[in-house]
Amino acid sequence: MRFFFSLALAALAAHGGVLFEDDFDSYPDGYDLGDSTDWEYFSGEGITVSDGSATTGADNDALIMAVGAVEGEDYAVSCEFSGLTEEDGGEILLGLRAGLDRGGELYYVDIYPDGETYCLDLVYELNGNPEVLTGTCLQADQDGWHSIALSASGSGPVEFEVCFDGDSILLHTEETYIAPAGVPAFGFSSGDSGPLVDGFVQTDGGASVVGVSFGWIKARF
Repeated sequence: MRFFFSLALAALAAHGGVLFEDDFDSYPDGYDLGDSTDWEYFSGEGITVSDGSATTGADNDALIMAVGAVEGEDYAVSCEFSGLTEEDGGEILLGLRAGLDRGGELYYVDIYPDGETYCLDLVYELNGNPEVLTGTCLQADQDGWHSIALSASGSGPVEFEVCFDGDSILLHTEETYIAPAGVPAFGFSSGDSGPLVDGFVQTDGGASVVGVSFGWIKARF
């Protein structure tokens, strides 16, 4: 175990250095994340902090960019999420290369409950017009916390990888829609749910480091 942990740390240092992270623990309850110098709304508003996690109210749609993050192409972004159930609906959006230069352009993973599964769609959006590039659904406990990661490598084509709870579940090569470099983002389409996002991290190196970025254990009490 100690040997494996040392290898994981070595790989992280070599290929997956943390470029930006926020665990939301430094903000008081009720704090609007848009008031932070590290965050700026991409669309909507009303993402606040509750007990060290980011959340939003019922029937709210909002996406916020980590302007404190590094702008670029070959990066991975990950977070933990909870609070989405089939009964209450809701969606979590995890974005990469979010940018306003061309009127609002980004890639994101849309995570939403469907029956007893979570479905994940990789989406390209420009000027509010989404295009689903690929997607899948998988069995997962809707009462617990899960990890989601999205990585993008290269430009024309762009190689995407989506990981769920540390497992690679989507691989996609995109040659039609080539978004420019940008910063990561996350957001909610909350429905009646109480969505939560925690542990937001941007790492360098693209798809090759996604598995390593889950080389830690987080306990919640």
